[in-house]
Amino acid sequence: MADLQPEPSAPTLAALPDDLLVACFEQLETLERRRVLPLVCSRWRHLADAPQLVHSFEIIFKNGQCLPDHLAAFRGWLERSGAGAAMRSLRLCAWGPAFFGGGFFSGQAIGPRGGDLQHVLAACSRLQEMRLYSIHGHSRAQEPIPAGLAEVLPRELTTLCLENEREGPLPSQVALLTRLEHLQLSCDCPEDGYGPLSSLTGLTALYYSECNHLPPAEVVRPLTNLLSLYIDLGSLEGEGEAEPMLEALPQLTALCFYHHDWTLGRLPEAVTQLEQLQRFAVISIGDEDAERIDAALPEGPWLASVRQMLLPIAIAAASLAELQAARQLEQLGLSGQMVQCLEAPDTQAAAVQVLDFARCHSPLRRLQMDSSIAADQAAVAALRQAAPHLSVSIEQDCDALRHAVMPEFADIQW
Repeated sequence: MADLQPEPSAPTLAALPDDLLVACFEQLETLERRRVLPLVCSRWRHLADAPQLVHSFEIIFKNGQCLPDHLAAFRGWLERSGAGAAMRSLRLCAWGPAFFGGGFFSGQAIGPRGGDLQHVLAACSRLQEMRLYSIHGHSRAQEPIPAGLAEVLPRELTTLCLENEREGPLPSQVALLTRLEHLQLSCDCPEDGYGPLSSLTGLTALYYSECNHLPPAEVVRPLTNLLSLYIDLGSLEGEGEAEPMLEALPQLTALCFYHHDWTLGRLPEAVTQLEQLQRFAVISIGDEDAERIDAALPEGPWLASVRQMLLPIAIAAASLAELQAARQLEQLGLSGQMVQCLEAPDTQAAAVQVLDFARCHSPLRRLQMDSSIAADQAAVAALRQAAPHLSVSIEQDCDALRHAVMPEFADIQW
């Protein structure tokens, strides 16, 4: 028997060229990269500050109680390395154990270390994207973000995301961010506190979640470049709260509604005036105690321009007559959300009816369903055979469906 030749040993990390080593480092979480790599050797410490590793920075503080110390350490690193000048995207998120499922930490005061966050933002003067989640500090009652932060918001920002539970108007300094294109707000702002928005005429996408009020029509009317809008209907105090805003934005081409149940009934009637709408989504988490759903889409010429749509199966089944008017509908996403509000036989019947619509609706070219709807494999197979022109795909959850229809809101936290 011939002697077995030893296998050549695999190259070690130390043998990798710099570009491949940096690619490996990119797979590590930001905090882990900052803590571990400098301890290995001088080469790794140098590569840890490679431009591609600091171009986009994400720090998730999983222990919110340590937030002040983490911010101080982050500030110190920025001052030593000068990496802030290379940063274009920064996301700071504080989590804590108080919320189920590792939800966002809230109520943690930055306290006397509040200046560290201001220095962090000041050092990252060329940021284009910034996301602050649950960063709470000693702010004045009139500001929903810590006092002083507004003064150092980089003017080059094109994307800004603010999440805070404090009540108060938007800081006036937000009006100076004239390059903003995407704005995400999740804060308790009164209706008369949205004034700075009217200066952000470059906005193309606007997101409201967990906001009790929406801005009045006169504030959003100057936003003529705004094409994509996301509204959390479930957090609004009044049933008709969204109507004035929608009426002031007839140019919208993409609209997404979210609701945790369906207690508000039908969709806002102002949707019918959006005759340029091309993408439309309803994302709803049905309440087990909710009444039986029978909410159809509103009729009107708005459906004639819609090309992509995402609907809960219950709403789609209740809107078959209205969907006939969507003569340009090329892509339809169906989610199983809200199916618990229908009895099992009704759920199966709804799926059969909507699949039959998809088979017969000639403009339709792509049908996406989450796995809860596609449980009847025979029905799906029959659809594929009867409509070979139709691309049918099964997704594991609603996120993939949402990303396909509303990519501008793909990285929103749910």
